[in-house]
Amino acid sequence: MDKELLEEHQEGIIALSGCNSGEIARLLTEGRFQDAVEAARWYKEVFGDFFIELQEHGIEEGKELNRELVR
Repeated sequence: MDKELLEEHQEGIIALSGCNSGEIARLLTEGRFQDAVEAARWYKEVFGDFFIELQEHGIEEGKELNRELVR
């Protein structure tokens, strides 16, 4: 789904940032913190109910990603 379609059908949806391969996590992994913040703001603006998903799988890369997601 592209963002335009999400905007069209956003009513009543509670959105989550997704797993480690989601847009926000991917941007953070690439070192693009400000882009990740802007993406999160877009989801919050469109859906209202938007939550950053934190997952713990015991993998070191995941721990660093969680720290960035909290930041």
